[in-house]
Amino acid sequence: MTEPKTGLAALKALAAETRAPDPLPRQQLDTGARHNKLSLQDSQNEDGGGLGCITGAACFVGGIGGLILASNGWPQIGVPLLVVVTVALFFFHQRGQRMQRDRETRLASALGETPYPVSGVIDWLCADEPILDVTLNAPLEPQLLEDALRALDGTAAVSWPEPTRARVVLSPRELRPARGKWPAVVGGDLALLRQVLTRVLDPVHAELGVARVELGGRVRRDRAR
Repeated sequence: MTEPKTGLAALKALAAETRAPDPLPRQQLDTGARHNKLSLQDSQNEDGGGLGCITGAACFVGGIGGLILASNGWPQIGVPLLVVVTVALFFFHQRGQRMQRDRETRLASALGETPYPVSGVIDWLCADEPILDVTLNAPLEPQLLEDALRALDGTAAVSWPEPTRARVVLSPRELRPARGKWPAVVGGDLALLRQVLTRVLDPVHAELGVARVELGGRVRRDRAR
């Protein structure tokens, strides 16, 4: 039977134990907030907000008018009007879904080709607290990486769950609608992420090798609406 360690031997044994690191957070926004953030992140935004509002108002008025006509002795006009409104609503719903799929595909590939795998771009763009986990092929001097990151983002926070894995919390950017009075929200800064990849991680990859970069982050739901 092995004698239990005491004194400094017990402390060293405890220090040698490895604790499973916390997984990278990838919290999900509700559908409406997610669509809103990705729309504001998209440099090729094709929502046509004004047209959408006009179309929605026209369908609402048409639907009410069709119900009134159908219930007041004019079904030959009211019923066809309701059918037209229903078809229009279905068409614009399908169009909106297609635009959202196209937007997510476009944003997911916004970083282009990288010499190491990068995953989770959409979750990162939607996060109020954008986080990336960088897994290296060999240990790196922590202070060197931390100083390089803070040269790009003065408030970047870096921790080391493992000797070859750095968790980096970057500053978000404000996403404000170009028009209207909707409140601003925050999300991952795509331009800053590109700088981190090209100016920090690409040189590290050339010397030590970057195994992968995983993107995600936390959602502060009180700020995301």
